[in-house]
Amino acid sequence: MSKSKILLLLGVSGLLLNSGAAAEEQTMPAAKIGYVHAQRILEETKAGKKIRRELDNLAKEKRAKLEAMKEEILKLDEELAQKQLVLAPEKKNSMEEEIRQKQLQLKRFQEDSLMAIKRFESEALKKINDTAMRIIKKIGEEEKYTLILEVRESNILYADPSLDITDKVIEAYDRKEELAIQ
Repeated sequence: MSKSKILLLLGVSGLLLNSGAAAEEQTMPAAKIGYVHAQRILEETKAGKKIRRELDNLAKEKRAKLEAMKEEILKLDEELAQKQLVLAPEKKNSMEEEIRQKQLQLKRFQEDSLMAIKRFESEALKKINDTAMRIIKKIGEEEKYTLILEVRESNILYADPSLDITDKVIEAYDRKEELAIQ
């Protein structure tokens, strides 16, 4: 091969390589990455705070009912202990059966209460998460994010705080909630 043909091939291949790199630069915009702290969204949004209050009130209500039921059983136990020697066997058996029934009711109420609290919490968290996901997606599309991650303390060892969009999500969530109220 002649020297001129070699130079021509090198020149053409150089042009092809440079034009390919330029085309790649044009099609690959800089990645825009953000992250959110999901736990902060749950704790700091108005909706999250409201749900926490409702959950606390529900738990307090269930605890009060449980304590009343326990107190009733305790009184029956004390009454039985005081009168045990003077009660007729039928009355004694009746009181013992009543105590057993009340203890079963207490146990069922504890289980039902726990399930009700868990169900309430699960449904509320799902609602907050669904709304937060829609808001995050909207922010991602409007602000042209390439990737938005959820930070969990054990998964990301370091992230630049300037990439944190949690406050933006919380503000958007609270604005959405205020608009829904009006």
